Order: sequence, then C-alpha cells, then structure tokens
Amino acid sequence: MAKAKISIETVDGQLVVSAHVGTMIQAFKWCSNYMTQFDEHEYTIDETVFAREIMGELLSEEEDGTTLIHEMFDKAAARAIENGCEGVEFTTAEGMMDNAIPSAVVVIKPENDKE
Repeated sequence: MAKAKISIETVDGQLVVSAHVGTMIQAFKWCSNYMTQFDEHEYTIDETVFAREIMGELLSEEEDGTTLIHEMFDKAAARAIENGCEGVEFTTAEGMMDNAIPSAVVVIKPENDKE
C-alpha cells in the first residue's frame, strides 16, 4: 500500500486538500469507535467504493446546507484567528461599543503579493 498521507496546498487561488485513500482506511482501522465493533470480524475493504462513500459523507448536507467540510474549515479558521492569524485584521466599526467583539475582515494575500 502506498504511504498514507494528507496534503494541503494552494493551487491557482484554491485551497486543495487531498488524502490518500490509504489514509482513510487507516483512520477506519484505528478509529476507537470502530475497532471494538470490527475487531472480532474479518472484513475486506474495497478502496474505490470506500473512497466514494467517504466522499459522499463529506459532501452530505445538513438541513442548513453545511457539510463536514464546512465544519472543518470553520474550525480551522477559528483556530487560525485564535492563534493570531496574520491574514485577518480586526477593526472596530463606528458606533460599536468598546467591549463588543470586533468584526473580522479577512484579507487574502496571494503568495506572490509583495505588499
């Protein structure tokens, strides 16, 4: 099996997240929720079908239209901001109370931007 890995990069203005199917299979095998359930049973994993099913779950929408991918990006954005993300500039809107939460302005800077 090829080395399981996850990669994230920016390509042509898009954030591209990719995971080898082997990574998903490894997650399945080592996930504590499933280990005890399947530990006593023999099973075979069809990588193509399994990958398609994982993709379906990642794209499955809740009633409000959100997906697991949206949740992942929301959590990543929140953590980046909490950790002092340089791509977000906080401003105070006119008339906003001093103790109010500042609004966030996301500034996206391309890698080749010399600003």
